[in-house]
Amino acid sequence: YGEGVILSEEQIKSINEDLYAGKLDLRGGLILIAGPEAEKKLIGGIDEQANFAAKMDMQALMSCCRAAISPGLAIEGWKTSVMEGPLINALAKQANTMLEENWTSVEAVAVALIKHRSLTYDEIKRIVDKKKGM
Repeated sequence: YGEGVILSEEQIKSINEDLYAGKLDLRGGLILIAGPEAEKKLIGGIDEQANFAAKMDMQALMSCCRAAISPGLAIEGWKTSVMEGPLINALAKQANTMLEENWTSVEAVAVALIKHRSLTYDEIKRIVDKKKGM
C-alpha cells in the first residue's frame, strides 16, 4: 500500500481470510466507505486514484456478501447478493453521520496525512484523542 493508514501483513491476511469466508466486520465496511465520503466532504469530490481505490473497496464489500451466500464455491461461482446495494447504502449513511459527528478529528488526521504521507494506528489515535481533549 502506498499512502494513508498502513496495515500490517498480519492484518491484511486476517481481513482477506475473513472476506473469503464470507465474514464481514461492519466496522471494516464502514471504514472502507468513510474514506471516499470524507474526501468528498473535504475537497468536494474524489480524484481518479481515490475513485479507483473506492471502487476496489466496494468490490471487497460485494465479494464478502457473495462469499457469505456461496459457501464452498470457487470465486467464479459466487452468486450476486441482493444485500450488496442496501448494505453499501446503509454503510454510506452511517459513515456520513459518523463523519459529521467527528469532523474536527477527521480534518486533523487529513492534515497529518498530507504532511507525513502515512500514519500508524497509534499516531492517528494520538491525533484523535488530542482533538477530543483526552
